[in-house]
Amino acid sequence: NKTANILDRKAEISALEEEIRQKTDKALDFDAYKEQEQLQFTYLGGNNVEGLEHVLYQCPHCHEEFTVQVRDKDTLYCTNCGFAHKSDHMGFLHNCGDTEEIRYVSDWSKDIYNRLKERVAAGEDLTLSCPTDFHLIDPKKNKFVPAGQGRITLNSKCFVLEGVLHGQEFSLNVPIGSFASLPFKPGKYIEVQDGPDIYRCVLGDGKLAMKFINLVKIRYELNKR
Repeated sequence: NKTANILDRKAEISALEEEIRQKTDKALDFDAYKEQEQLQFTYLGGNNVEGLEHVLYQCPHCHEEFTVQVRDKDTLYCTNCGFAHKSDHMGFLHNCGDTEEIRYVSDWSKDIYNRLKERVAAGEDLTLSCPTDFHLIDPKKNKFVPAGQGRITLNSKCFVLEGVLHGQEFSLNVPIGSFASLPFKPGKYIEVQDGPDIYRCVLGDGKLAMKFINLVKIRYELNKR
């Protein structure tokens, strides 16, 4: 009958969506570092890890956040426990001590993401908040320009932007349910869009940018299950 046909069709669509999701996940799992193991290319400045401390913000040994710093341009180290890894000109990391070696930057990043995901899945309150400068696009200059100051907060449901914009007090809630990720620059800013308006939030503590992005991705992933 008609009802049975509709149910069968829904089941077919659901199975197709799952197949597409699995194929997409497999494609996204491609790891350039594993390819580099085969290619063994060296790069000028390939051992320079400056800026990675904003992405690899959690120590994989003691698990403290925002304790990772750069030394001599090629070494990432934790100010809390002394964990240290040095990069070579192919972009691989090498242990400077007696802790477990993490050869790929991507593996370090995945470890941070997965640990945070476990905390979110367990129901831990991970509301994140930070003072920020708000930048908006100036259509005449065709670039972002300072527009105000305030605070950005991310909870389990939405971003909350509040403060002063163009000299006027404002408050805005932006649901995150449809955000798989956001434009951002590690150590600097994230961008939140509400309809046609894009708010570039230049964070008072730039180290939080990557954690904001990870939380957005995790909550999107968990909500889509």
